[in-house]
Amino acid sequence: MAVLVDSLFVNNSGGKILLDYLVEELESREVDVFYVFDERCRDSFSTIPAGRRVFLEGNIKQRHFFYKANQLQFTKVLCLGNIPPTIRLKAEVLTYLQQLLYFNQPLDLGFKKKCKLYLKIWLVKRLLQNTDYWGVQSENVSSLMEKNWGVSKDKIRVLPFYPPLSDLDKVIKCENKYLYVSGGNSHKNHYRLIDAFERFNRKYPEVELHLTISEKFPDLLNYMKAKTHNGVKIINHGFIQRHKLANLYKSSKFVIYPSLAESFGLGLVEAIELGCNIIASDLPFVHAVCEPSLVFEPLDTDSIFKALIASKISQIQPSSLKADNKIDTIISFLAHETNTTVIQNR
Repeated sequence: MAVLVDSLFVNNSGGKILLDYLVEELESREVDVFYVFDERCRDSFSTIPAGRRVFLEGNIKQRHFFYKANQLQFTKVLCLGNIPPTIRLKAEVLTYLQQLLYFNQPLDLGFKKKCKLYLKIWLVKRLLQNTDYWGVQSENVSSLMEKNWGVSKDKIRVLPFYPPLSDLDKVIKCENKYLYVSGGNSHKNHYRLIDAFERFNRKYPEVELHLTISEKFPDLLNYMKAKTHNGVKIINHGFIQRHKLANLYKSSKFVIYPSLAESFGLGLVEAIELGCNIIASDLPFVHAVCEPSLVFEPLDTDSIFKALIASKISQIQPSSLKADNKIDTIISFLAHETNTTVIQNR
């Protein structure tokens, strides 16, 4: 087997969604691939033949041992999860980077999280020479890599890929439904959104804010519950399966996206494809993916409030996508022994 997909550092959230999609596409097209999975993903990929996958503990030591033992086995390697191989391989290596926080750290990021993040940044920079090419999700990330890490532009490929959501059910859009599909990490900026929406809801009692905060964020959930106890119309759906997510988008007129940092913003793509208008942070990652209908300053609660008001009183333009799904290009790179468009100059 000449092709390796290394996803050892991918086990949840948006990265896992992309991994599931990539594996599904590779398997349906019968590409002969060997996979390295995080052992926490064992249930997801147990149907792949044992001779074509291994489950390892998700740490750099286990990954290093794997590469030392198998460094001559592969001619093509795709590393998901931001970190190149720990040794220089003879194989052609494409490392896919999805973490914008490597370049922009929010000021309110906790001390422990900041230390952990800086350690990862140090590690990636130590291993820069172990990959031939970088795959990123937007021109914004490409520019940041070039500026902050000195990576040559001809070594970076903008290769966004994302699974389409099922669009089978007939669902009526609700003019007063505002949606934010996101977990509760601090850079997702929920607290400011909730405060702004409380003011908005006092002025327009008919509006609703729909969230998808999981139980992993009890402090945020308690903050939200205190607001709902005081009459603010916030509905939290918790973690929601993708087959139900499409209906949530389709029933929402607006998707509000106050995140402070994203490498791509899958929620922006999904929302526009299912007919939502975007009200989003006025940040480069947003403009790299789409033309939003309205923007705001994400660190300013009053600015978020004013954008929400504008959605009710102004004639706004529909949002539009800039991103294309490059799944075929990625698979072409893996499926062919010779160089393909993914590694040629743009």
